[in-house]
Amino acid sequence: MPPHETSATVSPIQTADEQVRVVMVSGFLGAGKTTALQTIGERLTDQGYTVGMITNDQASGLVDTSILDRTDGTVVEIPGGCFCCNFDELLQASSTISQQDVDILLAEPVGSCTDLVATVINPLRSMYADEFAVAPLTVILDPARVQSYLDETTETLPEEVRYIFRLQIEEADVVVLNKTDMLTDDDTARLVNQLQDRVGDRPVIPLSAKHQDGIDRWLSMIVTDEETDDPSDADGRVTAEGRALTDIDYDTYADGEAKLGWVNLTVTLDGQFEAAQFTTELMDRVHQSLRADSIEVAHLKFSLAAAEDLSHANLTATDAEPRYTNIDLGSVTEGRLVFNARAVGNPEEIRTIATDALTATARTLKTEITIEKEQAFRPEYPEPTHRIDDDAVPASGLDTSDLAQFD
Repeated sequence: MPPHETSATVSPIQTADEQVRVVMVSGFLGAGKTTALQTIGERLTDQGYTVGMITNDQASGLVDTSILDRTDGTVVEIPGGCFCCNFDELLQASSTISQQDVDILLAEPVGSCTDLVATVINPLRSMYADEFAVAPLTVILDPARVQSYLDETTETLPEEVRYIFRLQIEEADVVVLNKTDMLTDDDTARLVNQLQDRVGDRPVIPLSAKHQDGIDRWLSMIVTDEETDDPSDADGRVTAEGRALTDIDYDTYADGEAKLGWVNLTVTLDGQFEAAQFTTELMDRVHQSLRADSIEVAHLKFSLAAAEDLSHANLTATDAEPRYTNIDLGSVTEGRLVFNARAVGNPEEIRTIATDALTATARTLKTEITIEKEQAFRPEYPEPTHRIDDDAVPASGLDTSDLAQFD
Protein backbone atom coordinates (compact mmCIF):
# COMPACT_ATOMS: atom_id res chain seq x y z
CA MET A 1 0.00 0.00 0.00
CA PRO A 2 1.66 3.28 -1.04
CA PRO A 3 1.68 6.37 1.21
CA HIS A 4 -0.85 9.07 0.52
CA GLU A 5 0.26 12.32 -1.06
CA THR A 6 -0.18 15.69 0.63
CA SER A 7 -0.42 18.93 -1.29
CA ALA A 8 0.75 22.13 0.35
CA THR A 9 1.04 25.80 -0.42
CA VAL A 10 4.72 26.52 -0.94
CA SER A 11 6.26 29.78 0.16
CA PRO A 12 9.91 30.85 0.18
CA ILE A 13 11.87 30.13 3.34
CA GLN A 14 13.54 33.21 4.77
CA THR A 15 16.32 32.87 7.32
CA ALA A 16 15.07 34.62 10.44
CA ASP A 17 16.17 34.92 14.04
CA GLU A 18 13.02 33.20 15.29
CA GLN A 19 13.61 30.12 13.12
CA VAL A 20 15.21 27.01 14.57
CA ARG A 21 17.63 25.34 12.20
CA VAL A 22 16.84 21.63 11.87
CA VAL A 23 19.78 19.39 10.97
CA MET A 24 18.59 15.90 10.07
CA VAL A 25 21.23 13.17 9.92
CA SER A 26 20.18 9.97 8.21
CA GLY A 27 22.11 6.76 7.71
CA PHE A 28 21.77 3.02 7.96
CA LEU A 29 21.92 1.11 11.23
CA GLY A 30 25.44 1.14 12.66
CA ALA A 31 26.76 4.02 10.57
CA GLY A 32 27.78 6.03 13.63
CA LYS A 33 25.05 8.68 13.58
CA THR A 34 24.85 9.02 17.36
CA THR A 35 28.60 9.53 17.77
CA ALA A 36 28.54 12.06 14.94
CA LEU A 37 25.63 13.98 16.49
CA GLN A 38 27.29 13.92 19.89
CA THR A 39 30.46 15.32 18.34
CA ILE A 40 28.83 18.11 16.36
CA GLY A 41 26.55 18.93 19.29
CA GLU A 42 29.58 19.49 21.49
CA ARG A 43 31.35 21.46 18.75
CA LEU A 44 28.34 23.71 18.15
CA THR A 45 27.92 24.28 21.89
CA ASP A 46 31.56 25.35 22.06
CA GLN A 47 30.84 27.76 19.19
CA GLY A 48 28.13 29.41 21.30
CA TYR A 49 25.04 27.74 19.82
CA THR A 50 22.26 26.31 21.98
CA VAL A 51 21.58 22.79 20.73
CA GLY A 52 18.66 20.38 21.16
CA MET A 53 18.47 16.78 19.98
CA ILE A 54 15.70 14.37 18.96
CA THR A 55 16.26 10.62 18.72
CA ASN A 56 13.87 8.27 16.97
CA ASP A 57 13.20 4.55 16.95
CA GLN A 58 10.59 1.91 16.29
CA ALA A 59 10.65 1.19 20.04
CA SER A 60 11.49 2.98 23.28
CA GLY A 61 14.60 2.60 25.44
CA LEU A 62 17.46 3.68 23.16
CA VAL A 63 21.19 3.43 23.61
CA ASP A 64 21.36 6.60 21.49
CA THR A 65 19.33 8.57 24.03
CA SER A 66 21.43 7.31 26.93
CA ILE A 67 24.56 8.52 25.13
CA LEU A 68 23.23 11.90 24.00
CA ASP A 69 21.78 12.56 27.47
CA ARG A 70 25.40 12.97 28.57
CA THR A 71 25.84 16.00 26.31
CA ASP A 72 24.67 19.57 26.86
CA GLY A 73 21.19 20.43 25.66
CA THR A 74 17.77 18.84 25.79
CA VAL A 75 17.29 15.35 24.32
CA VAL A 76 13.82 14.06 23.41
CA GLU A 77 13.13 10.47 22.30
CA ILE A 78 10.30 9.73 19.85
CA PRO A 79 9.52 5.99 19.99
CA GLY A 80 6.99 3.85 18.19
CA GLY A 81 7.89 4.55 14.56
CA CYS A 82 9.93 6.79 12.29
CA PHE A 83 9.66 10.59 12.03
CA CYS A 84 7.58 10.29 8.86
CA CYS A 85 4.91 8.21 10.59
CA ASN A 86 5.11 10.27 13.79
CA PHE A 87 5.26 13.70 12.17
CA ASP A 88 2.97 15.30 14.75
CA GLU A 89 5.12 13.94 17.56
CA LEU A 90 8.19 15.36 15.80
CA LEU A 91 6.52 18.77 15.67
CA GLN A 92 5.55 18.57 19.32
CA ALA A 93 9.06 17.57 20.39
CA SER A 94 10.58 20.32 18.22
CA SER A 95 8.23 22.93 19.69
CA THR A 96 8.99 21.78 23.24
CA ILE A 97 12.73 22.06 22.66
CA SER A 98 12.34 25.34 20.76
CA GLN A 99 10.75 26.94 23.82
CA GLN A 100 14.18 26.70 25.43
CA ASP A 101 15.56 29.13 22.84
CA VAL A 102 17.65 26.58 20.95
CA ASP A 103 19.43 27.70 17.80
CA ILE A 104 19.97 24.28 16.23
CA LEU A 105 17.95 21.10 16.50
CA LEU A 106 19.77 17.87 15.63
CA ALA A 107 17.46 15.02 14.57
CA GLU A 108 18.43 11.36 14.16
CA PRO A 109 15.85 9.27 12.23
CA VAL A 110 15.49 5.51 12.52
CA GLY A 111 18.40 3.76 10.79
CA SER A 112 16.06 1.71 8.59
CA CYS A 113 14.11 4.78 7.44
CA THR A 114 14.22 6.48 4.04
CA ASP A 115 12.08 8.85 1.93
CA LEU A 116 12.82 11.58 4.48
CA VAL A 117 12.88 14.45 2.00
CA ALA A 118 9.31 13.86 0.83
CA THR A 119 7.83 12.83 4.19
CA VAL A 120 9.67 15.04 6.72
CA ILE A 121 11.85 17.73 5.17
CA ASN A 122 9.46 18.97 2.48
CA PRO A 123 6.50 19.15 4.90
CA LEU A 124 8.65 21.13 7.36
CA ARG A 125 9.87 23.47 4.63
CA SER A 126 6.49 24.06 3.03
CA MET A 127 4.11 24.05 5.99
CA TYR A 128 6.30 25.30 8.86
CA ALA A 129 8.73 27.65 7.15
CA ASP A 130 8.21 30.37 9.75
CA GLU A 131 9.36 28.05 12.53
CA PHE A 132 12.11 25.93 10.98
CA ALA A 133 14.98 26.37 8.53
CA VAL A 134 15.85 22.83 7.44
CA ALA A 135 19.47 22.10 6.56
CA PRO A 136 20.54 19.88 3.66
CA LEU A 137 19.94 16.22 4.46
CA THR A 138 23.07 14.31 5.47
CA VAL A 139 23.46 10.55 5.14
CA ILE A 140 26.25 8.97 7.20
CA LEU A 141 27.79 5.76 5.85
CA ASP A 142 29.79 2.94 7.40
CA PRO A 143 32.82 1.93 5.27
CA ALA A 144 32.01 -1.79 5.39
CA ARG A 145 28.45 -1.14 4.18
CA VAL A 146 29.79 1.16 1.47
CA GLN A 147 32.17 -1.54 0.25
CA SER A 148 29.28 -4.00 0.08
CA TYR A 149 27.18 -1.37 -1.71
CA LEU A 150 29.91 -0.92 -4.30
CA ASP A 151 30.63 -4.66 -4.57
CA GLU A 152 27.35 -6.51 -4.04
CA THR A 153 29.07 -9.92 -4.07
CA THR A 154 30.21 -9.26 -0.47
CA GLU A 155 26.81 -8.15 0.84
CA THR A 156 25.23 -10.33 3.55
CA LEU A 157 21.97 -8.45 4.06
CA PRO A 158 18.82 -9.36 2.08
CA GLU A 159 18.12 -7.43 -1.11
CA GLU A 160 15.10 -5.70 0.45
CA VAL A 161 17.31 -4.32 3.23
CA ARG A 162 19.98 -3.23 0.75
CA TYR A 163 17.22 -1.39 -1.13
CA ILE A 164 16.73 0.90 1.89
CA PHE A 165 20.47 1.59 2.09
CA ARG A 166 20.60 2.55 -1.59
CA LEU A 167 17.61 4.90 -1.26
CA GLN A 168 19.19 6.64 1.73
CA ILE A 169 22.16 7.52 -0.45
CA GLU A 170 19.97 8.48 -3.39
CA GLU A 171 18.00 11.14 -1.48
CA ALA A 172 20.92 12.65 0.48
CA ASP A 173 22.25 16.16 -0.16
CA VAL A 174 25.52 15.57 1.68
CA VAL A 175 27.19 12.16 1.85
CA VAL A 176 29.50 11.46 4.80
CA LEU A 177 31.87 8.48 4.85
CA ASN A 178 32.33 7.87 8.58
CA LYS A 179 34.86 5.81 10.57
CA THR A 180 37.84 6.76 8.45
CA ASP A 181 39.96 6.07 11.54
CA MET A 182 39.43 2.40 10.66
CA LEU A 183 40.78 2.89 7.12
CA THR A 184 44.13 3.63 5.54
CA ASP A 185 44.45 6.92 3.69
CA ASP A 186 44.48 5.03 0.40
CA ASP A 187 41.31 3.11 1.25
CA THR A 188 39.59 6.32 2.33
CA ALA A 189 40.51 8.05 -0.94
CA ARG A 190 39.37 5.04 -2.97
CA LEU A 191 35.96 4.81 -1.28
CA VAL A 192 35.40 8.57 -1.48
CA ASN A 193 36.21 8.57 -5.19
CA GLN A 194 33.96 5.58 -5.86
CA LEU A 195 31.12 7.17 -3.92
CA GLN A 196 31.64 10.44 -5.77
CA ASP A 197 31.27 8.60 -9.06
CA ARG A 198 27.92 7.23 -7.82
CA VAL A 199 26.42 10.41 -6.34
CA GLY A 200 27.53 12.94 -8.95
CA ASP A 201 27.34 16.58 -7.90
CA ARG A 202 26.75 15.96 -4.19
CA PRO A 203 29.69 16.42 -1.80
CA VAL A 204 31.28 13.32 -0.25
CA ILE A 205 33.04 14.06 3.03
CA PRO A 206 35.46 11.64 4.72
CA LEU A 207 34.91 11.78 8.48
CA SER A 208 35.98 10.23 11.74
CA ALA A 209 33.36 11.24 14.27
CA LYS A 210 35.33 9.37 16.92
CA HIS A 211 38.46 11.48 16.33
CA GLN A 212 36.59 14.57 15.04
CA ASP A 213 38.44 14.58 11.72
CA GLY A 214 36.38 16.27 8.98
CA ILE A 215 33.78 17.62 11.41
CA ASP A 216 34.40 21.28 10.59
CA ARG A 217 34.02 20.79 6.85
CA TRP A 218 30.73 18.96 7.39
CA LEU A 219 29.44 21.64 9.76
CA SER A 220 30.20 24.34 7.23
CA MET A 221 27.87 22.60 4.81
CA ILE A 222 24.88 22.17 7.11
CA VAL A 223 24.93 24.96 9.66
CA THR A 224 26.10 28.33 8.35
CA ASP A 225 24.61 30.90 5.98
CA GLU A 226 27.63 32.88 4.87
CA GLU A 227 28.65 33.28 1.25
CA THR A 228 32.06 32.11 0.05
CA ASP A 229 34.46 32.59 -2.83
CA ASP A 230 35.14 28.86 -3.06
CA PRO A 231 35.95 28.32 -6.76
CA SER A 232 34.49 24.79 -6.68
CA ASP A 233 31.04 26.28 -6.13
CA ALA A 234 30.36 29.80 -7.32
CA ASP A 235 27.32 30.18 -5.08
CA GLY A 236 28.93 28.51 -2.07
CA ARG A 237 25.86 26.34 -1.55
CA VAL A 238 24.68 22.78 -1.89
CA THR A 239 23.82 22.65 -5.58
CA ALA A 240 21.37 19.74 -5.49
CA GLU A 241 19.16 19.93 -2.45
CA GLY A 242 15.89 18.33 -1.38
CA ARG A 243 15.89 15.45 -3.85
CA ALA A 244 12.63 13.66 -3.04
CA LEU A 245 12.50 10.04 -4.14
CA THR A 246 10.17 9.77 -7.11
CA ASP A 247 10.09 6.03 -7.74
CA ILE A 248 10.25 4.50 -4.27
CA ASP A 249 8.53 1.14 -3.94
CA TYR A 250 6.91 1.19 -0.50
CA ASP A 251 6.20 -2.54 -0.58
CA THR A 252 9.91 -3.31 -1.01
CA TYR A 253 10.78 -0.68 1.60
CA ALA A 254 8.33 -2.24 4.08
CA ASP A 255 9.62 -5.73 3.32
CA GLY A 256 13.16 -4.53 4.00
CA GLU A 257 12.24 -3.21 7.43
CA ALA A 258 10.22 -6.34 8.22
CA LYS A 259 13.23 -8.56 7.49
CA LEU A 260 14.78 -7.13 10.65
CA GLY A 261 13.98 -8.28 14.15
CA TRP A 262 14.14 -5.46 16.69
CA VAL A 263 14.92 -6.14 20.34
CA ASN A 264 15.20 -3.53 23.10
CA LEU A 265 15.95 -4.38 26.73
CA THR A 266 16.36 -2.14 29.75
CA VAL A 267 18.06 -3.97 32.63
CA THR A 268 19.19 -3.09 36.16
CA LEU A 269 22.26 -4.79 37.67
CA ASP A 270 22.81 -5.14 41.39
CA GLY A 271 25.90 -6.57 43.08
CA GLN A 272 29.58 -5.78 42.84
CA PHE A 273 31.08 -6.58 39.44
CA GLU A 274 33.79 -5.46 37.04
CA ALA A 275 32.08 -3.33 34.42
CA ALA A 276 34.56 -4.07 31.65
CA GLN A 277 34.33 -7.81 32.24
CA PHE A 278 30.54 -7.72 32.21
CA THR A 279 30.50 -5.72 28.96
CA THR A 280 32.95 -7.90 27.05
CA GLU A 281 31.53 -11.21 28.30
CA LEU A 282 27.98 -10.17 27.43
CA MET A 283 29.03 -9.12 23.94
CA ASP A 284 31.01 -12.32 23.42
CA ARG A 285 28.05 -14.51 24.41
CA VAL A 286 25.56 -12.65 22.23
CA HIS A 287 27.98 -12.52 19.31
CA GLN A 288 28.77 -16.23 19.45
CA SER A 289 25.09 -17.21 19.64
CA LEU A 290 24.13 -15.00 16.70
CA ARG A 291 26.96 -16.45 14.66
CA ALA A 292 26.01 -20.03 15.60
CA ASP A 293 22.41 -19.40 14.53
CA SER A 294 23.47 -17.62 11.29
CA ILE A 295 21.64 -14.43 12.27
CA GLU A 296 23.06 -11.46 10.39
CA VAL A 297 23.46 -8.33 12.50
CA ALA A 298 22.48 -4.96 11.07
CA HIS A 299 23.39 -3.24 14.33
CA LEU A 300 23.74 -4.41 17.93
CA LYS A 301 24.70 -2.04 20.70
CA PHE A 302 24.34 -1.60 24.41
CA SER A 303 25.31 0.94 27.01
CA LEU A 304 26.12 0.39 30.68
CA ALA A 305 25.60 3.29 33.05
CA ALA A 306 27.48 2.78 36.31
CA ALA A 307 29.52 4.84 38.76
CA GLU A 308 28.09 8.02 37.20
CA ASP A 309 29.72 7.11 33.89
CA LEU A 310 28.72 5.35 30.67
CA SER A 311 30.33 2.63 28.59
CA HIS A 312 29.23 1.58 25.12
CA ALA A 313 29.57 -1.63 23.05
CA ASN A 314 28.86 -1.82 19.34
CA LEU A 315 28.64 -4.53 16.65
CA THR A 316 27.72 -3.66 13.06
CA ALA A 317 27.87 -7.09 11.37
CA THR A 318 27.97 -10.70 12.51
CA ASP A 319 31.41 -11.25 10.96
CA ALA A 320 32.79 -7.96 12.34
CA GLU A 321 34.67 -7.35 15.56
CA PRO A 322 32.91 -5.51 18.41
CA ARG A 323 33.99 -2.00 19.28
CA TYR A 324 34.01 -0.65 22.82
CA THR A 325 34.04 2.88 24.21
CA ASN A 326 34.98 3.81 27.77
CA ILE A 327 34.41 0.31 29.14
CA ASP A 328 36.97 0.58 31.96
CA LEU A 329 34.56 1.82 34.63
CA GLY A 330 36.23 -0.27 37.32
CA SER A 331 34.43 -2.25 40.00
CA VAL A 332 30.84 -1.09 40.50
CA THR A 333 27.97 -2.18 42.72
CA GLU A 334 25.02 -1.36 40.49
CA GLY A 335 24.32 -0.36 36.91
CA ARG A 336 21.71 0.14 34.24
CA LEU A 337 22.05 -1.54 30.88
CA VAL A 338 20.22 -0.50 27.70
CA PHE A 339 20.41 -3.13 24.95
CA ASN A 340 19.33 -2.63 21.32
CA ALA A 341 19.61 -5.27 18.58
CA ARG A 342 18.52 -5.08 14.94
CA ALA A 343 19.25 -8.25 13.03
CA VAL A 344 17.91 -10.36 10.17
CA GLY A 345 15.89 -12.99 12.00
CA ASN A 346 13.04 -13.86 14.30
CA PRO A 347 12.81 -11.15 16.99
CA GLU A 348 11.77 -13.67 19.64
CA GLU A 349 14.84 -15.78 18.89
CA ILE A 350 17.05 -12.70 19.10
CA ARG A 351 15.46 -11.72 22.42
CA THR A 352 16.09 -15.21 23.81
CA ILE A 353 19.74 -15.01 22.75
CA ALA A 354 20.07 -11.64 24.51
CA THR A 355 18.33 -12.64 27.73
CA ASP A 356 20.18 -15.98 27.94
CA ALA A 357 23.49 -14.13 27.50
CA LEU A 358 22.53 -11.62 30.18
CA THR A 359 21.57 -14.40 32.61
CA ALA A 360 24.78 -16.35 31.99
CA THR A 361 26.98 -13.27 32.33
CA ALA A 362 25.27 -12.19 35.54
CA ARG A 363 25.62 -15.69 36.99
CA THR A 364 29.34 -15.77 36.18
CA LEU A 365 29.92 -12.39 37.82
CA LYS A 366 27.52 -13.13 40.71
CA THR A 367 25.35 -10.15 39.82
CA GLU A 368 21.58 -9.83 40.12
CA ILE A 369 19.73 -8.63 37.01
CA THR A 370 16.18 -7.35 36.61
CA ILE A 371 14.73 -6.82 33.15
CA GLU A 372 12.60 -3.69 33.53
CA LYS A 373 11.41 -3.47 29.94
CA GLU A 374 11.68 -5.70 26.89
CA GLN A 375 10.40 -5.40 23.33
CA ALA A 376 10.77 -7.80 20.41
CA PHE A 377 9.01 -7.16 17.10
CA ARG A 378 9.25 -6.45 13.39
CA PRO A 379 8.52 -2.89 12.16
CA GLU A 380 5.07 -2.27 10.72
CA TYR A 381 4.33 -0.98 7.22
CA PRO A 382 5.41 2.70 7.02
CA GLU A 383 2.45 5.09 6.79
CA PRO A 384 3.76 8.67 6.43
CA THR A 385 1.58 11.46 7.78
CA HIS A 386 2.51 13.64 4.77
CA ARG A 387 4.31 13.07 1.52
CA ILE A 388 5.33 16.00 -0.69
CA ASP A 389 7.64 15.34 -3.62
CA ASP A 390 6.86 18.63 -5.39
CA ASP A 391 10.02 20.10 -6.92
CA ALA A 392 8.71 23.57 -6.05
CA VAL A 393 9.38 23.09 -2.35
CA PRO A 394 12.11 25.61 -1.51
CA ALA A 395 15.57 24.55 -0.38
CA SER A 396 17.24 26.13 2.62
CA GLY A 397 20.02 27.90 0.75
CA LEU A 398 22.61 26.91 3.33
CA ASP A 399 26.31 27.47 2.85
CA THR A 400 28.49 24.47 1.96
CA SER A 401 32.06 25.76 2.03
CA ASP A 402 34.81 25.42 4.62
CA LEU A 403 34.43 28.61 6.62
CA ALA A 404 37.09 30.17 8.81
CA GLN A 405 34.98 30.02 11.97
CA PHE A 406 35.16 26.23 11.89
CA ASP A 407 38.86 25.96 11.01
